[in-house]
Amino acid sequence: MTNRYLPLLVFFGIFVTSPLFADSLLPPRSYKEVLPSGKFIFVMLVPKDAWNYEQSIRNSEVHPDYTRSGMYRNDGSTEPIWTVEWYSHGVDLAQDGVHLIRPGPWAWLRENTPALDVEAVSFFANGQLLRTYQVGELVNNPGSFQQTVSHYWWQREGRLTGEYEYTIMTLDGNRFVFDVRTGEIVFESRMGWLSRWGWQLIFYASSVCIFIWLIWSRSISKIECADD
Repeated sequence: MTNRYLPLLVFFGIFVTSPLFADSLLPPRSYKEVLPSGKFIFVMLVPKDAWNYEQSIRNSEVHPDYTRSGMYRNDGSTEPIWTVEWYSHGVDLAQDGVHLIRPGPWAWLRENTPALDVEAVSFFANGQLLRTYQVGELVNNPGSFQQTVSHYWWQREGRLTGEYEYTIMTLDGNRFVFDVRTGEIVFESRMGWLSRWGWQLIFYASSVCIFIWLIWSRSISKIECADD
């Protein structure tokens, strides 16, 4: 997932001149996605207990013969290969028709503070959960988050970058590469400390070095003048 899913969650009241904006979640909708190979189609259906279920069914582009959320063969078959029992506004799909990445929900504030114990991303195989990560496991500096009145963004980017490779970039500069087949982190680069303290340390260190260099230069000049 990139931030392409996140704008879907905001529908009114965004004031660019204010550090906090009004926000609300869009209602769930049914959708489908044909994998580039053309062999599989993933279907996500609005939960039956959703308040807009009846309206969603009437307006849905998903054929009513699909009765469960999950992966189907793209041959007209309505018998799922595997199913899921949850709803998500968007998912990322590996091309094998087996592996799925579910970005976490739009993260919320708890007492005006970012809740870090919420789902960041989850990995599935054949509809079965492999691994879930919370936001707090992937970030170092919550001060870098972008906030609305009740939610926040912590992620700069999240997308498939290889056949079985999923990459997340956080707003505080961290980068993670996951193996989609296991959900394990195979590469990690944390720059959160730099975004919070690093630039200040670099500035002060540079200032000290310049100060020392000036003193040293003046000392050398005085020695040379004395020798003359």
